[in-house]
Amino acid sequence: MGSLQTATIFLVFFCAGLILLILGLFIQKSGNRRAREALHKSEQRHLLALESSTDGLWDWEIPAGRSWKSGPDVRLDSGHH
Repeated sequence: MGSLQTATIFLVFFCAGLILLILGLFIQKSGNRRAREALHKSEQRHLLALESSTDGLWDWEIPAGRSWKSGPDVRLDSGHH
């Protein structure tokens, strides 16, 4: 096999690899965009459901010692009356 053939084969494989890399990056970016859109829609549905109910939501991030609640009326209720 001559050096011209070797160079041609290398160039063909290099170009094919480059095309696959670009295609992979495009697919990944497209997938990330769809995932962000789906997350946004899900968050909007969750907020709408929360706002239309009388229920509250709270979250406690124990390691950081932080808590969050959805409104001033939300309080912890042990369920024992």
